[in-house]
Amino acid sequence: MKTKRLLALFCSFCFILILVALPFLTGCAPKEVTPPAPPTTPAPPTTPTPPAPPPEILKVGTILPLNNPWGVEADKCLRLLFDNLNATGGLEVQGKKYNVQLITYDDKYTLDGGKAAAERLVYEDKVKFIVGPLASSSVLGIIPVTEAEKVLLIHSSSTDQAFNPNYRYTFRSMPAKASVSAMYTFALKMNPNIKTQSIVASDDAFGHGYVDGGHACGKTFGITDVSDFFYTMQTTDFTDLATKAASLKPDFIFFVGTTGTTAGLVMKALYDAGWHGLVVSGSSPVWNEIKAVSTPEAMEGFCYQTRDPTVFPTGPAKDRPAAVELRKLYEAKYGTWNGVGAMWVNSYYLFVEAIKKANSLDPGRISAILGAAPISYPTPMGQCTTIRRPDIGITQYMDCLAEADFGVVKNMQEAYAASLTFEEVLAGVEMVFGYKGEWYTKE
Repeated sequence: MKTKRLLALFCSFCFILILVALPFLTGCAPKEVTPPAPPTTPAPPTTPTPPAPPPEILKVGTILPLNNPWGVEADKCLRLLFDNLNATGGLEVQGKKYNVQLITYDDKYTLDGGKAAAERLVYEDKVKFIVGPLASSSVLGIIPVTEAEKVLLIHSSSTDQAFNPNYRYTFRSMPAKASVSAMYTFALKMNPNIKTQSIVASDDAFGHGYVDGGHACGKTFGITDVSDFFYTMQTTDFTDLATKAASLKPDFIFFVGTTGTTAGLVMKALYDAGWHGLVVSGSSPVWNEIKAVSTPEAMEGFCYQTRDPTVFPTGPAKDRPAAVELRKLYEAKYGTWNGVGAMWVNSYYLFVEAIKKANSLDPGRISAILGAAPISYPTPMGQCTTIRRPDIGITQYMDCLAEADFGVVKNMQEAYAASLTFEEVLAGVEMVFGYKGEWYTKE
């Protein structure tokens, strides 16, 4: 019994001893050691990104009559547009940037002047692109040079002599003869009872091209031609012309020519001769010139197709962003807006659009793209679209049509009159010239 008590006492003592020693035993356990981090390899020094190479220079030529307000203002507007293009990134072709250097030569509104200017651009300046020529006579001198040397020409002349099925590098960027039907569609909206007409036109390729279109429209719409009257660019006295025209009492006069001094003098002479009927022109008034030679009474009711819809207090300007942009650029540099140049810059927009589509600076490649399918491009006069010319055997897209805006003079101010959509203009062309469905195929 005594032995059992001693054993129990011994076990209790050992248990107490273990409890007392336990903290010291655990404290002596080896601590977990975190291994040192492996040494880091220092990052290699960064190489600064080299700056982008400066844009290369792309030479582009233009040939304009600098003895004429059309040419002077066209040159101003083309330069504004190309300068703005350069300032906003330039042209990008296959990943390379280009700034355009525009080179202008004067053709003096002549065939020989156009040819000489083209030869200088091609053979001396080595340009591969010419945009903007507007004088029909000049363009006829340019084409033999550009076609032979495979230089892309985008012009704004009115003559159909600038088309040939064998041409591969010649394109028109502004509606001309084929769009005359739009002016007649508008004229009949203004006066549905037109039965007779006279055409007053400049005696050059420009004027005769429009006269041909006017005759075709007259035949289609049942309007009898009573007489055509031609004048030279130097004419300042229109008394005899107006007296003869007034004696024939046409319901309508289609005026073809510059709408500055010439238009003002013609309208005043017609008014003084006693004729006060409807006149429709394909160009906007040049007010500073008109006000110098004409009167509010003579100009009242003068109607025209405008290439500058920003002049209207109300109307289509909100749908013509290219017109709004060009006007802002012009006013920023020159102050007072002159819209004459706006009608002659379509070539700029077609040129830029064609390069984007081709992604190339090869004139052959760009010409192939232009000729193969319609291209739509924004211009100050609205959206333009390239078309074929089946009426003269042109199966490539070498001409164009556009939306059309019209104005009328009221109290020596421009007022919005009406607009025609591209579809309406195309329908008029097919009505007058035939070949329904062959002018344009929607892609």
